Amino acid sequence: FLPESVTSLGTNSFSGCKQLQSIKIAAGNRYFSAVDGVVFDKEMTRLIFCGVYTKSKYEVPSTVTVICRYAFQYNDQLISIVIPNSVVTIEVRAFYKCTGLTSIVIPCSVTCIGEAAFEFC
Repeated sequence: FLPESVTSLGTNSFSGCKQLQSIKIAAGNRYFSAVDGVVFDKEMTRLIFCGVYTKSKYEVPSTVTVICRYAFQYNDQLISIVIPNSVVTIEVRAFYKCTGLTSIVIPCSVTCIGEAAFEFC
């Protein structure tokens, strides 16, 4: 549970938390939101963390423009991801060690794919 007082999340804030079951964010938090355990900025334009998502397919919301660095790292449950045309940037190691990932379509809207974005997939 992230309280209202949290104003920033550093890179890899939840790295290696394999037993983490869910992430909830206080309704009054002005900086972050969560939908089904997936953490976004408040406007849902930046997908920050999706490590606890346990379904095999995930559809990135159409409000997202950036998939942040390490957002899906170590998510071995993920087999398929749908990225909408709203996304322009996939940051460094966004899908690092997503070993189950077998299907991804990168739309033409993406102009930047960070270093090692799909390393060890």
